[in-house]
Amino acid sequence: MASFNITLEDHSPLITYAPAGAWTDTPANDSLASDYSDASFHTTSAQDASATIQFNGTGISIFGGKRSNYGTFKLTVDGKTITEASAASSSSSTKQLLASASGLEDGPHTAVFTHAGGGAIDIDSAVLEARVGSGSMRLTQKEIDDSDSSITYAPATSWNANSRPEFINNTLRFTSSPDATASMSFFGDAVAIYGTVAPDHSDFQITLDGKQTTLRGGAGGMVRTLRPKSLLYFASNLGMQDHQISLQPVSTENAPFLDLDGITVYSAVKTNNNQASPSGATPTINQPAPPSDTAGVQGAQASKATSRTTIIAAAVGGGLGFLLLLALGLFLFFRRRRRQRRAYVDDDLSPKSPHLPIQKPRFSEAPSTIANRWSFQTPFVPQSRVTSVASSYESTAPMMKDVPIIKPPSPARMSNRSSAVGPNRPMRAPYTPGTPSRPARPPTLNYDYWDGGPEGQPSRAV
Repeated sequence: MASFNITLEDHSPLITYAPAGAWTDTPANDSLASDYSDASFHTTSAQDASATIQFNGTGISIFGGKRSNYGTFKLTVDGKTITEASAASSSSSTKQLLASASGLEDGPHTAVFTHAGGGAIDIDSAVLEARVGSGSMRLTQKEIDDSDSSITYAPATSWNANSRPEFINNTLRFTSSPDATASMSFFGDAVAIYGTVAPDHSDFQITLDGKQTTLRGGAGGMVRTLRPKSLLYFASNLGMQDHQISLQPVSTENAPFLDLDGITVYSAVKTNNNQASPSGATPTINQPAPPSDTAGVQGAQASKATSRTTIIAAAVGGGLGFLLLLALGLFLFFRRRRRQRRAYVDDDLSPKSPHLPIQKPRFSEAPSTIANRWSFQTPFVPQSRVTSVASSYESTAPMMKDVPIIKPPSPARMSNRSSAVGPNRPMRAPYTPGTPSRPARPPTLNYDYWDGGPEGQPSRAV
């Protein structure tokens, strides 16, 4: 089956308002009127006032307004209460879904929207859910304008044309003759007739395949002004076959006019067969149906879409992984380089002292470079009374200024030292240059005697 929705505005003759005079069509002074569907709504404050809709289909939805002073409502379908709720709201709003019923058995139903108490309520529109055809079929619809030659107006002189922008395709046919009829043959499963309702429009009678239905045209307070493009009649579940329908006024004494704006025929065709109607009226078929293996094609398309999604996800994930690895590599590289630079700077800035043997020159340097770093032309100046005996770490860099140079005493003068040293002080052996076989106690400097040697040469203390 093929499903579709069809909308009934609040001014449609398919909605029966009761009791008479309990409902008002769009109060003229209402500030929210223009916000409603088709700028119209029906409202009531009467307890138990109802709006009844008879339809063929599988569901119905009721739309209306919500306001701070509104009351409660109830929706029943085939005598069973579906919804009972309040239309009150802190802020005013329109075109709100008030109640709905769906999943009904496809067939005739009666829906009643009732004022349950409290303040006023309103109804803006109703949407019907309908079906055509059976099995695996798709919907087609054919819109027939009032000027179409498939519609027969009789007698021809009783019908006149009118043109206004609010009409379907800007045209409309109307009559004020009590014996005027408009008829048409069609092939399909459902049909809808559109026209206008107004206070000066008469009730009318629809005859479909010999079955007559009388509906109101707008007189008697049903509407307070002309309402164009109103759904005058709708019937479904007719069966996919030829049908005959006609329209004619019922009474023209106080409301003489009847309008016809357009007719829509709904039908269904099999998805694998574009069959034509056996009658002269052929339903419109949009495009050839898809092949019977639609499920296979859809499955292949879904598989292809899934594969494409997987590839895209893998590419994105690989790209992100590469960027993360690249960032990690750069981080490690710059951290190592920073550490090496810091170590180099610390090594250059840290003092090298002959008294700290653990501070050795860098082994990566060439011997010539090491020699240059430790060769100076300035004489050795002792830093303290205790010096290191490790000759390989001696440094000749001056540590103090204006310190007298210590020179070893000459042998000639060693014999005369006894008087200077004192009779009770033993004589020391003269100093013999050379490297001791093992580290000895550092010599003690005697600042009482100095022996000058050749200028620019370091002297040793006695």
